[in-house]
Amino acid sequence: MSAWFITSVVIASLSDFSAISSGLEVTSEPSLPFVSLGMGGGNVGTNGEVTSETSAQLAALSASNSGGCRTNLYPGAYIADGRDWNTPTPTIMDKFMTAALSANVTPVLLFEYYAPAMLNSTKGFGTRSQWSRIGRAFASYLMPGGQWAKANNAPSHFGITDYSAINEPDDGTGFVSGGLPGPIAYAEALAGLSEGVQTAVAKNGAVDPQLRTMPGGFMSANAFGDCTLRGLAPTLGQLWRNGTLAAIDLHTYFDIQYAPMEKTFRHSSQANFDCVLKAAGLPLVGSTVKFVTTEFNFKKRAVSEEDAARGMFTAIVDQLSVVDGNNTPISLRFFPWNLFNLNSSDANYGMATSLSPYVPTLRGCVWARVVALLRLATWAFRSADPRGTGVTELFDTSNNMLLVFWQARQSWTSLSNHTTFTVAKVPVGASVLSVYAWDGLRHTTPFQGSTVTVSGLAGNETYAFLLHGPALTHTPHLLPQSCESYG
Repeated sequence: MSAWFITSVVIASLSDFSAISSGLEVTSEPSLPFVSLGMGGGNVGTNGEVTSETSAQLAALSASNSGGCRTNLYPGAYIADGRDWNTPTPTIMDKFMTAALSANVTPVLLFEYYAPAMLNSTKGFGTRSQWSRIGRAFASYLMPGGQWAKANNAPSHFGITDYSAINEPDDGTGFVSGGLPGPIAYAEALAGLSEGVQTAVAKNGAVDPQLRTMPGGFMSANAFGDCTLRGLAPTLGQLWRNGTLAAIDLHTYFDIQYAPMEKTFRHSSQANFDCVLKAAGLPLVGSTVKFVTTEFNFKKRAVSEEDAARGMFTAIVDQLSVVDGNNTPISLRFFPWNLFNLNSSDANYGMATSLSPYVPTLRGCVWARVVALLRLATWAFRSADPRGTGVTELFDTSNNMLLVFWQARQSWTSLSNHTTFTVAKVPVGASVLSVYAWDGLRHTTPFQGSTVTVSGLAGNETYAFLLHGPALTHTPHLLPQSCESYG
């Protein structure tokens, strides 16, 4: 067996990597807080309904190790008779909340509205004060420690903390300039919704539930390269600036032709987030706005499922790693669309071949594997540099582990060599390296020292390097069980 001698440390060779080398110095450093990320999917339990499909979707979230979902309500479910804007109906959520709690899945809530199509049937869109009433009623009822939680003896952490209104308001004519009800009415509704949600916090006296309000996801930055969100970004800028709205939700669908990933960073969530901030008149440095995506995917259009899965790994890390101007991670939640759709009827977006029992596609397996890695420990960000090196580092001090993602793609990393990567400042207790790519666990090998260099990588794909101790006898391959045959 051949061996390499690096600063007096002998390292065995790998069959599929040309070398792993090690140094000696051990260094510790403070880590940035790791936001409790919401990882899941949607939509689940539309209008509070619990059907056999709802149960299967919740089971799929559990099978893929995902703990969150987006649930959505239309006017007929969130106001009385779908027309009485003065009478919110939060009890519509009772059955769904019970099912979600049983599945250990935490929902976020989206209030839907299609304009101008619904204006007549719903008697308008609702005023600021009416949306405030909706926000107060639903948050008081559904928040952690709220009325539903108390009545059902729910754990103190369980409840809905995030409330949004109108999915893709920049798609269509209703909320953009010149439309009905128009952008000002939309901004007023969001301001009212936020006021109501915050009033619920004060009324219930709950302990720091961190309730948040935000617009529904926007599509035009990704679909059309329009960072003004068809004029809505400048209109909503003040609400983001003063903290009324907590986050920007950007839908990101990579497409080999219309929103390519290959050789360009332009269509990344990071690039779009930066561009939207600028269009909204917000500073890149000093802004408190967070990032969310409730829809993203690498479309299986004119590509194989294998190529889509390879791109999906990059897309997931893209959502995880969004940062502000100081390179502080700000991603709160990322949900792919669609974990539940079958590829037989939805080839572009479907991430399952069967819902009951849940059998994911290759893209679904990539999602499950990354989630498994992120659920492996309580991580803290050590660093994130999506605009530069493309490297994101997560550090778990209690278990002496390090998880490093690298976007080894042209234009996604400033590192010139895409086939060799060095991990520095390895935790003291780590002595085993596991290398993952889109298709699963590529290799596991022991090492010594505080610096590890992996050579012989294929490049032009995303990698995850998990550095851990020998006590971790099982590292995640592909979850759920049906994925094991893929890797």
